[in-house]
Amino acid sequence: MIPDEVIREIRKRCDMATPGPWYFTDLDDAYAMGLLAVGTRKLQINSAQDESHRWPNFDISTLVAITLLQRPKYACIDDFWERNTWFIEHARTDIPLLLDEVEKHYRGDSASQTLSMSYLNEIDERCNYAVQGPWVFKTFRSENGDDLPVVTANSNDEDYTQWPNYDTSRVIAFTKLLEPPMIAINDGRWRENAIFIANARQDLPMLLQEVKSLRA
Repeated sequence: MIPDEVIREIRKRCDMATPGPWYFTDLDDAYAMGLLAVGTRKLQINSAQDESHRWPNFDISTLVAITLLQRPKYACIDDFWERNTWFIEHARTDIPLLLDEVEKHYRGDSASQTLSMSYLNEIDERCNYAVQGPWVFKTFRSENGDDLPVVTANSNDEDYTQWPNYDTSRVIAFTKLLEPPMIAINDGRWRENAIFIANARQDLPMLLQEVKSLRA
């Protein structure tokens, strides 16, 4: 059984992050190189000539987290960009749903099984597909000294590491950038979103396992 305080902490992280659903977003940076992100709006390309997906034509205020930005090279971990973006996109919906079912089970609600087994299997696949945890919340600094909330796979990095001295190959996602291309993401919940994403890598598998155990 997951302790009450852990349940409360997970619920708090969900409540403090930018409301979902979040969407996988495949864009281009200023140099027409890949820019992968998660946003609150599903950006669609209408034709081969449509450049609305290329910086600076898209609506930056809808972006929540960037998982690949090649120019400048801020977010770049191995070749897991799409996998991590996919995980983050669905985590914003998966975690509250799993949390609801766990809490219903604990209350003895007979109608607690609201999620299909196929949906649980999809969550399991996303957990296995993304870069292995733990993911860690950090605060880096840009060239101008601005705080940059970061999710990284390297727990040994110190907070307030100055660009360009940190290892971008370990960065999973940025939730705020103030350097070109000027991306000040979404509604100002940069820190809260980074904390949610970092903890989601642990929260999601734990909740999924608990749901499966309670159903057994």
